[in-house]
Amino acid sequence: MNKRINLYTKNLYIRRQKKSDLTSAYLSWLKNPLVTRYMAHGTQSVDKRSLVQYYLNFKNNPNDILFAVTIKNSGRHIGNVRLGPIEWFHKRSEFGIMIGDQTIWGKGYAYEAIQAVLYYAFCTLRLNRINIYVVQENKAAVAVYKKAGFIVEGCMRDNYCLDGKYGNVLIMGMLAKEFKENDRA
Repeated sequence: MNKRINLYTKNLYIRRQKKSDLTSAYLSWLKNPLVTRYMAHGTQSVDKRSLVQYYLNFKNNPNDILFAVTIKNSGRHIGNVRLGPIEWFHKRSEFGIMIGDQTIWGKGYAYEAIQAVLYYAFCTLRLNRINIYVVQENKAAVAVYKKAGFIVEGCMRDNYCLDGKYGNVLIMGMLAKEFKENDRA
């Protein structure tokens, strides 16, 4: 797999994450309960060492890609997209996105990043399917995934604990043919 990945959109430059992205700003996103509320690790304590280890796990794994999402004109790192683990035999992968910089929430950057990475996944890597597991209560994420063309395929009941209460996790998916049929390719 190509180690160099450069994806450009109207407003974003998306590339493989680099060690230099592991800044105090990035660490602050992971310590912010508003950013991590619906993430798999929740609001667990994250330190620089664990952040570096997380990065190294992706860097050294050919079945996972961790992208840095940056603003094209400034280079400012605003979040990440994860594509993986990629199951090459079945041509499928999981997907996740975090826009950690709250100052740019609501500007459409998540949608733009999702579209760019889906194009890469379906048209360059030739994957057939992308899966997402999203907390049902995370209305903004569910809405942006639906806007991008993901379909709710199921629900895992009481599969997430938030504020001491269990909640549902939606299983969402998209096929390559759906992405291409919707004129996104």
